[in-house]
Amino acid sequence: MIGTTEFMLILSVIILQILPIIVISYLVCKYLINQNKTSGYEEKSALDFAKERYAKGEITKEEFEEIKKNLI
Repeated sequence: MIGTTEFMLILSVIILQILPIIVISYLVCKYLINQNKTSGYEEKSALDFAKERYAKGEITKEEFEEIKKNLI
């Protein structure tokens, strides 16, 4: 059976050591997730994707012009 002293010792370990580790871990994870969302991320349009494909040589000029005509 756990006495009052042992219970207080366990409670102090949880409050003073484990809880701050959990809180700091949570805050670091939240910060890193927000960094990934805002770091240079911008939404690309369908035309941007078509331009990239044309620049890489994945589609011909005619295909690019057809895509552009359909999008605009």
